Amino acid sequence: MKSILFLPYFGNIEFYHILKNSEEAVFEVWDTYPKQTFRNRTQILGANGPLNLSIPVIKPNGSKSKTREIKIDYSEDWQKNHLKSIESAYKNSPFYDYYDREIMDLINSKEELLIEKNLKLVEFVSKTFSIDTNTSISDTYIKESDFENYRERLSPKRKSDFKTPSYIQVFSDRFEFQNNLSILDLLFNEGPNAVSFL
Repeated sequence: MKSILFLPYFGNIEFYHILKNSEEAVFEVWDTYPKQTFRNRTQILGANGPLNLSIPVIKPNGSKSKTREIKIDYSEDWQKNHLKSIESAYKNSPFYDYYDREIMDLINSKEELLIEKNLKLVEFVSKTFSIDTNTSISDTYIKESDFENYRERLSPKRKSDFKTPSYIQVFSDRFEFQNNLSILDLLFNEGPNAVSFL
């Protein structure tokens, strides 16, 4: 399977399932940047339930900005908030101490463009999970192709039919299993075994 994807901020488990099971994947960066997507947000499981973490962005050309042009807004300390939320959610998980330093460094790094940060995150997860799919970044907008198009399908605004095989989550004593969260949830809870869930 060949896939058209976008570069997500700590993409959900479905994203990495698709990436791992694709022969080839192209990351689209020439599309007009859509609102409310996983390009700048991820969902983790906190003590009070699912929690959205979003990177504030700057659109240099307003609503006509291309994904490749989107800048990260550092005028507020969103990194500190994300790291606090992740620590609070996962410090008691089995593999938090194993990955927390790398995650912290990735979040704290100061890339100018959103796609630069997200590419680093995808590379980190791919290396950690031994995902060796052949990937590339689009050099023009992809219109018609023989690729499976996931640009709009993977969206917080659309209900997904994807079912993650259940695993023990940090707050499983409070909540029923939360499906298809950020890859961070799977990583901190399952560690090296996480790849078997993809």
